[in-house]
Formats: sequence, structure tokens, C-alpha cells
Amino acid sequence: MTRDKCADGILWTAEGRAGPLLSCIVPVWNCESYLSDAIDSIIGQTYRPIEVIVVDDGSTDRTAEIIARYADRLRAIRQPNAGPGAARNVGIGLARGSYIAFLDADDLWQPEKLERQVGCLESSPDCDLCAVGIKNFWIAELKAEHDTFADHELAQSQVGYSVCCIMVRRSVFQRVGLFDTRLDVRNDREWFVRVRDMNLNVALIPDVMVQRRIHFSNLTRRAAGKAMDELFEIAKASIARRNRPA
Repeated sequence: MTRDKCADGILWTAEGRAGPLLSCIVPVWNCESYLSDAIDSIIGQTYRPIEVIVVDDGSTDRTAEIIARYADRLRAIRQPNAGPGAARNVGIGLARGSYIAFLDADDLWQPEKLERQVGCLESSPDCDLCAVGIKNFWIAELKAEHDTFADHELAQSQVGYSVCCIMVRRSVFQRVGLFDTRLDVRNDREWFVRVRDMNLNVALIPDVMVQRRIHFSNLTRRAAGKAMDELFEIAKASIARRNRPA
């Protein structure tokens, strides 16, 4: 493995392997406990070349210190707190790759995720994005909750319509637009609804290649009521789009 340092970032490459540049975007806010795991799961991918872009969304914990430990392996930018959608949009604006993927700072990728998704999109030029399977896992301190949901669908592998599961052609954002920063919790779901409403071509690899960590500070846990309100607004906007005269 080699690292090629560019004027504005790091490209991770590997001898004997060639492919289109892939940009991996990590939005982070106060996630000192899990950020290293997320970054390591990107650096440990079997695919090259990649660039890693971490957007610190105004963290007040040790997130900046952790990012600094990886200074020679990623490109970092800090902004005032504006939410994960805004942070992802900043990353998209900085990305140079032909393909773009996202990983939340508390989640993990299996090592072959990116390689398989690039292979899928390279072999299917008509596909706009590729999604993989995802499965939740609970931190040890939430064992009781894990046991409660042991037979629930939340503990089973799921179809990968999560922002951490997708790989997107750069051109898709020109057609669909960026994440809606007016939504604090469900901006990723709103983006997927726009993808559906535009009838974009989505390839699905059902194998689980994303692990979603369930912990005390998950955004959907902290703002459950707001998430439901946002889902209602997303549904109304989707119905209005589909009923709009052609």
C-alpha cells in the first residue's frame, strides 16, 4: 500500500490495482468514542484509490484531536454546527472522485464494501447508485435493549437504503440535488425519496457490508419526535411532486 500526497488531500493507492478515484465522506459531531473505528474501516478497504474527507460539524469533544491523529491519511475540514446533511454537502463539494460514498462516524464498513460497489457500477453503466445490506449492532451497555429486540426486524439484516450503504456516481447529485439542510434528522431519507421519485436506477447487493452501531447518542434516538415530524413532511412533498403535471 502506498500513499500519494496531493496538494489538497491524500489518495490511498495500492500497487498493481487501478480504478476510478472514490471519495469517502465522514460527517462527525461529538463522536470521540467511535470515530477512530469508522476511519479505520475506511482505510482498511480493499479498494484503491480512495480519498477520505472528514467534516467536523462543530464538535466540542475530542473529535478534533482524533482527526489530527490521521492527518496524513485524510482531508479534514471544520465548520460551525449545521447538521449531518450540511456536513455531507460540504464533503460532496470537496470530493474529487468519480464515485462518492458516505460513512457516519459511529458506523463501520466491511473491508470489501467499496470494491464490490465499484465493480457493480463499473459493470453496469446504466446504474446510478449501488446499495448494500446493513445490520444493527448494540454497544455492550445496551445489552438489555439488544436482548429485547433479538427477534425483531431491527436485529435482522435490512435492505441497504441508508446513506452509509450507498455508493453514488458524482453526476447523480447534479440531477437529484444535495441533502436538504432544513431537515435535521431525516435529510438522508428525503434524498432517497427524491431518488425514487425520479426513477433512478439502483443496484442492490444484499450482503451485509455495513454495521450500524446502536448507542445512547444515536441521532434518531435523541430526536425521535422530530424524526417522525420530518417523515410526514417528506411524504407530503413526495406526493406533491408525483401529482405535479408533467
